[in-house]
Amino acid sequence: MEFQFPAAGLDFQSMSHDWLVVAGARAQYRGSGQIGGAGDYSFIITVIDGDIGGGPDRFRMKLWNKVTKAIVYDNQAGAADASDTADPVTAIRGGSIAIHKG
Repeated sequence: MEFQFPAAGLDFQSMSHDWLVVAGARAQYRGSGQIGGAGDYSFIITVIDGDIGGGPDRFRMKLWNKVTKAIVYDNQAGAADASDTADPVTAIRGGSIAIHKG
């Protein structure tokens, strides 16, 4: 997984994947990687498939430094519930999220 946010000078590349949990319309994915080819960072991505859950597709991504625990990026930092278990609040503007039942 790669995440680029040019306005903030952020280029994140995942290096390992810890787990993926899918429950109904919600999926959560966690792993670790590097920013700009250096460091040791964790990430967690949470999505909601609006076709299954009703409403828009929603997305959250959080990156933090494993050593210092400092949050590097979180598109839900100012939300009422910004815990890692909170449902995402940001509706995506393009594309779609699709969770497939196996």
